[in-house]
Amino acid sequence: MNLKFSTRNWPLVAATAALTGLAFGLVGGAQTSQAAPAQQGLTCAWEQVGNASSELFHSASAMDSDSHVMYIYGGVNGSFEAQSTVEKADLSGTNLSARHSRVAAGGAQDRIAAAGAYRAKGAGADDSAAYFIGGVGDPAKGQAVGDVQRYNTKTGSWEKLQLSVADRFFATATYVPEQDAIWVIGGISQCSLTDVLTGSTCQARSISTQYISFDAMSGAPMVNTLSGGNVSNYGHTAVYDSANKRILLYGGTNDISRGNKNLQALDVSDPDPSKAKFTNVSTSGSGPTVFFHSAAYDTVNNWMIVYGGASQGFLGRNESTETKTYALDLTQATPAWVDLKTTLQDRVAGAMEWDGMHNAAIYTLGRKKFNGDASRPQTVVRTTNALVCGAAPTPVPTSEQPTAVPTTPGGGGTTTPPTAVPTAAVGQVCDLAKSKVPVGVLNDALANNAGVSGWGLACNPNLAVGPLNPLRTWLSLRNPGLPYHPLFNGVVWKCGCP
Repeated sequence: MNLKFSTRNWPLVAATAALTGLAFGLVGGAQTSQAAPAQQGLTCAWEQVGNASSELFHSASAMDSDSHVMYIYGGVNGSFEAQSTVEKADLSGTNLSARHSRVAAGGAQDRIAAAGAYRAKGAGADDSAAYFIGGVGDPAKGQAVGDVQRYNTKTGSWEKLQLSVADRFFATATYVPEQDAIWVIGGISQCSLTDVLTGSTCQARSISTQYISFDAMSGAPMVNTLSGGNVSNYGHTAVYDSANKRILLYGGTNDISRGNKNLQALDVSDPDPSKAKFTNVSTSGSGPTVFFHSAAYDTVNNWMIVYGGASQGFLGRNESTETKTYALDLTQATPAWVDLKTTLQDRVAGAMEWDGMHNAAIYTLGRKKFNGDASRPQTVVRTTNALVCGAAPTPVPTSEQPTAVPTTPGGGGTTTPPTAVPTAAVGQVCDLAKSKVPVGVLNDALANNAGVSGWGLACNPNLAVGPLNPLRTWLSLRNPGLPYHPLFNGVVWKCGCP
């Protein structure tokens, strides 16, 4: 089943129902690398864009949203040996490609299932750094640690900080730029490989929710504990829903034998992190029952994308895995679960981040379903894939007949006249963008129109281009009511200015 376009080269765009005025709908069969065109709305597809240099799972990841580089730290290999390697997947090129390379990180500890987050303070800023928190060093013992390690992307230096969180692994870490805080949620303090393989339950215990804040004068990090914020869950995911100023927590387990589909939010709308509070979120449809899965926040569509993981029987002969790709559509009054109809098959304990350069979710590493014998190496997948979404081609009615037109002399018969392809006008910048967006970002967007979301799309991508449905040629902020941010509120091409 072939699409009529290449996801690698068309602008990585996603027109939401709010923009198109159409009902959101996705149909089509699942494929390893592509999905069938939707009848209306969007179609999404996984596409291989690179290969990691190591075969690992339960690695920590952090996305440098300033320079568009994904950092991947530690993990366990197919023989269940902890690793200390650090590598990066560079996504800063014009084309969607993940260029993997090792990072010199002297002093990095062997760690499995640490939690990673990137503190984005601007490209080349002294304080921009990838943070890796907690983890476990020896899977045979399964005793968590609470150390905090940091990779400074300006100096290229790795260091272990003189502070610690509660001992935990299989936790999550999420950076909230408005608070300049890294939130650490959930996890488990003790769970050995022997426990898992012999069928013992690694029962979740209540662990405090903590956040790392930074002194306004010195920049020194400090660990704080949220009052009343204890969580008994691990193997879950967390994404920052920047549109609604909340961290969304999904799935996980409390006994390592079965996943759940719990969805909870930590409201971080108050600039003071100590005032954050947990709330429940109601949804329509059905999301996956998973743990050790991956998730990313799609800033274009306002989706939480969820993929992979185990559903039950972790590392047992009856292990079940989740192979569907889901999106929780947060644009709805009641967020709605949608099956995106595309898959990478078995991928447990991989790493996923959102790439704001190409507007795609990036997924790398992870293992296949347990082979039933821990004494034999497990199958680990090195491929790095991107989930890209765009408007589906408008289907041509099959009953439509070719139009008779004159042919070359002696040719006879009829031909179909060529379809006129509209030429896009020169891009223009909205006044609001001029006042809020760095001039370098605007210049880059004007110089590389197709590298920014929306270019080449009609205002309604499901209708033909015409006087009543022009192309998007005005550069503005994705959310005009918020400050510019390269990851959470970047520039897009629109039909007009606010």
